[in-house]
Amino acid sequence: MTTIKIYFRNHSLMLLWLLALLSSGCKKNKDSDDPYFISFLANGEKVEFKGESNLSAEFQFTTNIYTANITAITDPADMSLQLYSSREIKPGTYSGYSYNSGMLTGAVIGYSPDGIIIYLSETELSDDPTIIITELDDDIIKGSFEGTIKSAGQMDIEITQGEFQVKITDQ
Repeated sequence: MTTIKIYFRNHSLMLLWLLALLSSGCKKNKDSDDPYFISFLANGEKVEFKGESNLSAEFQFTTNIYTANITAITDPADMSLQLYSSREIKPGTYSGYSYNSGMLTGAVIGYSPDGIIIYLSETELSDDPTIIITELDDDIIKGSFEGTIKSAGQMDIEITQGEFQVKITDQ
């Protein structure tokens, strides 16, 4: 029974990650003077998504849960920082995640370096990952993140020194 629950959780998280990326739409234009970005080290290697046209931050409230999806879509890589809370998303620290009454609460990091293999943060209950919102207003969300992401049959990726500054596209 535990194996079925873990299998369901893993696939549910992957589905949530894909839906978050698809809901933010495909955007391609880059603007080098644009102040918006998501950047991090993936196993020590710099990864950066830049430009308002490639990034989005969307907030929703549905069925007693508040969500924030901060996404980057480029060709071929994609990135998603997701927050789930029973309270309104505000500046603060969001770490790990859990299921309470069938609802996911906490933080999830998703990353696809090639548009094919999808890595997600830890699928067991833990304090990993951590997403910290340092600034949030009607126009911008800013903060930091870190955690270990995994994909079946692949080496883990350690995300460190993650930072983001993204324009809010929907609230």
